[in-house]
Formats: sequence, structure tokens, C-alpha cells
Amino acid sequence: MKSDQFEHGTYAGWNAHKKLDEAPCIACRKAASEYQAQWRKQNPKGYKRELHGMAAADRARRRLARAHPEEYRQLYLEEKGKA
Repeated sequence: MKSDQFEHGTYAGWNAHKKLDEAPCIACRKAASEYQAQWRKQNPKGYKRELHGMAAADRARRRLARAHPEEYRQLYLEEKGKA
């Protein structure tokens, strides 16, 4: 699939960009933002669980970075280069 093979400006378009490992276009980012805001409004308990999960993942990343600084730095630089 290529960028010209899906509908831009939709949440599905945003997912397609991600699947192609490319930065989403502005229209797809806006659609995803609106979709996610609506989801958070309709699912406050799910959103709260999601926030707790993100905080736990962030703490785990920091602990791994401290435990394995060189490996973390290398992975970070690799991922940064993809952006």
C-alpha cells in the first residue's frame, strides 16, 4: 500500500501512515486527534487506565536506560534517525 492508496483525513488514514512507517499527513493527524479526543470523552475509565499504562511504560524505559545506558543510547539514536 502507498500513501495515494488510502483516504487521507481519516483515522484509518492515520493508521495506514503508521503501518507504512511514515509520518502522517496533517489531515490524518487532525482526524486521529479528533477521534482520540472523542474516545477519551466516551471512555473516561479506559483513558485513565491508558494514562497509568503510559506512565508505567515511561518509568520502565527510564529504569532500562539507567541499567543499560550504552544500549539505550544506541537504540535512541537509531530511532531518532528514522524521524
